[in-house]
Amino acid sequence: MNAADGARVRIVAREDAGAGLTLVHLEAPDHVRNSYARHGQVLVVKGETEDAFFALASPQSATRWALLVRDAGTVAHEVLSAPLGAELLVAVPSFAGFPYPAATDGPLWLVAVGSALGAIRGLYLALAAEARASQVTLFLGVREIAQVPLRAELEALVAQGAKVVVCVSHEPASTSAPFEVIAAMVQEAVTSHHARGERATMLFVAGPPGMMDDFRGRAADLDLVVHANA
Repeated sequence: MNAADGARVRIVAREDAGAGLTLVHLEAPDHVRNSYARHGQVLVVKGETEDAFFALASPQSATRWALLVRDAGTVAHEVLSAPLGAELLVAVPSFAGFPYPAATDGPLWLVAVGSALGAIRGLYLALAAEARASQVTLFLGVREIAQVPLRAELEALVAQGAKVVVCVSHEPASTSAPFEVIAAMVQEAVTSHHARGERATMLFVAGPPGMMDDFRGRAADLDLVVHANA
């Protein structure tokens, strides 16, 4: 942990992100915000009987932090049900998160499953803010197309030049413009895009540990650098 141990942040807003998720906006003191050094870094929210880990879902430069939260667990429920203005006791450990790719790093593949989209949200928002959305292909794994979170935001990302590939695991592929929808796991989708000649210089992945390990194991075959959020 670092100097942000035991700090307090304030819940200032919530918005429905779809797919059973809520985007929770937090206000943090400057000295605490300065501890956010890598996009997708973990925020530990301390509950009475347990702690919970959430990826910071905002760009480093944002004046407010965001979390993409599902109502699962006592701490998550507290984050979602506490009145606006309530404070949370938090810590900001230095592990996890992604390095920010330099402007010359070429095509970038971002991979997330479900609510882990929050871990890479800050990265794609920062790239879009620098007019670099066209470098981004986002592979998002969900059970069904109706479970895509932050749909309007992802549609805006596509409008800025990014490509979004939705990988559905529990229904056939369908048409859902402006997204490409395929019936496959995210690993299969990335491998398929590589096999048909698409390339990237880096891959950023957030999700279950086994999936992240799988991508690390594919790095040489895909001829790219893999950054996993754990």
